[in-house]
Amino acid sequence: MKETLSEPSGIRRLPSHVVDLIKAGEVIERPGSIVKELFENAVDAGATEVTVELLDGGRALVRIVDNGCGIRPEEISLALERHATSKLTLPEDLLEMTTFGFRGEALASIAAVGRLTLRSRVANEALAREVDAESGVLSELRSVAAPVGTSITLKDLFSSLPARRKFLKSTATEFSHVQDYLLAMALAYPRVGLRLVHNGREVFRLPAAPDLSTRFAALHKDEAAAFVPFRYERGSFRVEGLAGLPETARPLPRLFLTFVNGRLVKDKVVRGGVLAAYGGLVLKGLLPSAVVFVTMDPARVDVNAHPAKTEVRLEDPLVVEDLVTVGIQEALKKRISSSMLGARSTFETHVTPTRSGATSVSPGAAPRFAKTDEPHSAPRTASARVPFSASAFAPSLERDGGAPAPRLETDRSPAVFASRLLETEARAQPKEFTAVRGAFGTDCHYLGQYANCYLMFQSDGDLLIVDQHAFHERVLYEDLSRAATEAGTLPRQEMLSPLLVPVPRSVVGLVAEAAPAFLKLGFSVEALDSTQIAVHAYPAFLPVSRAAQVFEEVLARVVALSDLPGAEVHPLLLRASSVRGEFASLGAHERSLEAASVFHLLHSTMACHAAVRAGDPLNEELVRRLLLRSQDVDFFAHCPHGRPVYRRLKEKEVAEWFLRI
Repeated sequence: MKETLSEPSGIRRLPSHVVDLIKAGEVIERPGSIVKELFENAVDAGATEVTVELLDGGRALVRIVDNGCGIRPEEISLALERHATSKLTLPEDLLEMTTFGFRGEALASIAAVGRLTLRSRVANEALAREVDAESGVLSELRSVAAPVGTSITLKDLFSSLPARRKFLKSTATEFSHVQDYLLAMALAYPRVGLRLVHNGREVFRLPAAPDLSTRFAALHKDEAAAFVPFRYERGSFRVEGLAGLPETARPLPRLFLTFVNGRLVKDKVVRGGVLAAYGGLVLKGLLPSAVVFVTMDPARVDVNAHPAKTEVRLEDPLVVEDLVTVGIQEALKKRISSSMLGARSTFETHVTPTRSGATSVSPGAAPRFAKTDEPHSAPRTASARVPFSASAFAPSLERDGGAPAPRLETDRSPAVFASRLLETEARAQPKEFTAVRGAFGTDCHYLGQYANCYLMFQSDGDLLIVDQHAFHERVLYEDLSRAATEAGTLPRQEMLSPLLVPVPRSVVGLVAEAAPAFLKLGFSVEALDSTQIAVHAYPAFLPVSRAAQVFEEVLARVVALSDLPGAEVHPLLLRASSVRGEFASLGAHERSLEAASVFHLLHSTMACHAAVRAGDPLNEELVRRLLLRSQDVDFFAHCPHGRPVYRRLKEKEVAEWFLRI
C-alpha cells in the first residue's frame, strides 16, 4: 500500500549526485543508449572512422574510438559537466538544429552510471589528454600518447544502481540493440567507416562507401536487388532512400528505418507516408521494407521533443506525409512497370477459337471470326470498326417492370469497362477479334480460361496466369481514379425509384454531412427521416443489381472513418467496426473524407464489388475487352488491395515439373 504523509515534510534540494542519476535515467537506459550518444558525438565531430567495442553486451565495457576533431585540453573537464556543449549558444539555436547533440547532457549522464575514461587529442597537440570520472568526481588531467580523435570507455554499467542493472536484458539482447542501431546508422552515414567488436571478436568491419546504394549492397548482398532507390525534391524538402518491392512485405518487415535530417527517429508521419505509397500493392496486415531519409528546413523540425531524441515534431505533417508518398510511389511505378511489364511495347494480339474450344493467339495474323448461330455475332468489316469504349457495348439497364432506362449522357464517358457489361454479355459468343494492345509488355497468345478464375497466356515462351478478378479490379480502379481526377466526380445513373437503406439514428446526420463526398463517388443520397437514407443515383458503371451492396460497403467505410460511438447494435455499425483496420493500415484515422488515401480505399471497394468474380465464365470476346481496357492502365501488377494480378512461369520451371531437364 502506498504510504501517505501524516504531516507536511520539509522541501529540500536533492544532492547533486542524486540529480545526476535521475537525469541520467532519462538519457541512458541500456548499453545501446551509450553507443547512440557517443556515435552521434563522433559524427558531429566529423569522424570518418568509428570503432565500437563491447564486453558482455556492453554491461561490462563500452568503448567508442573515433578520428574526429577531438576536444581541446582545456575543455575536457568541462565536457563532463551537465549542460556544457559546443553546439548550442542562444535559445534561437534550438529552432534550427543541424547537429545531433545540443543539450550537453550525454557525457555527464554516461559518467553518472559507471566508471568513465575520456581521452582526446586535437590536431595541433602532440599528446592527448585523459581524465577519469566516477559518480561525478573527476581525476586529474594527464597526458598520454594517442592519435587525433576521441576515445571514451565506460566500465561496469549501472554498478552504483543495482536496481537499474537488474532490468538489463540478456547479453544477446543488449548486444542486438547495439548492432541494430549501428547497422541503421551505417546506412545513414556511408562515408563513415564502422567497426564493431564484441567480446574480443570482430562482428563486422564496414569500410567507408561513396553512397547509400554501395553501403546497402555491402550489408544486404542477397536483398539489394529487391530494393528500389528513390529521390524526390520539392523546394527545401527532399526524400530519398530505398524502397522494397511489394513482394518483400512481411507481417514484421525485415527493414523499416526512417530518418529526419540524418536523425534515426520513429515518426508516424513518415511511416504513414511510406505505408500510403504501398496502398494497393501489399496485402492488409503486411508491411513493406524501406529505408527513408527526409531532409527539410531545420526550422520546420522540432528535435527537442523527447529525452532520447528518437521523436521529432514536424511543422507540416500532412504535407510531409504526402511528399514521402509521392516520392516512393514514383520510383515503385517505374521499377514495377519496367521489370514486370517489360517496355510496354505496342503489339497486336489476334484471338481465334481452336477445335478444343480454347483459343490461340497469333500476333500479326489476320483476324478470324467465330462461327455462331446468334444473329448479333456476325463479323463486321474493317471499315465498320470503331474505337473501343465501354459505352459502345454497354446495354441499357433494365428498370422496374422490365422497361429499359434511357441512356444518359454520362454513359458515354470512357470511365469504365464495367461489370454490367460482363453480366449482360456473359452468354454472348465471340464476335470479332480485332487488333488490340495487351497489358503485359510482350506478345501474348491466349490459351483459355482455367477453373473459371484464371486466364492463361503464352508470352515469350513463358506461361502467364492472370487472376481475372484482380486484373479487372485493377482496371476498374484505375478508371475510377482517373475519372474522379479529371471530372471531380463519377458519372451517375438516376434511379426511377429511390433505393431505401435503413441505417442507425447516429448515421443519418453523418450521411447528410458527407453528401458531397458521396456525390463525388457517384451516389446521390438524401436523409429521409431518422432511420432511412434514400439513394437517388448510383455510379453509372455499376449494374443496378450491385448498387445497393456497393453503397452499403462504401457507407460502412465512411462510418468507420467517423469513429461513431458503438452504443447501438446494428449490422452497419458491426460492419464498420470490422473494416476500421483498413483505415489504420493507411494511417487514415481522423482525416477528412477529402483525403486522397480515403478515396483510394473507397474506389478500391467499389472496384472490387463491381469486377468480374472468380467463378464467372468468360468467353474470348470478354477477354478481348479486358485486354483492350488494360492498355491505358497505370498497371502495378497488383489489385488495389494488394493481391498479385498475374504470375509468370518460365518454360524451364514447367519442364522441371515433368522431369524434362
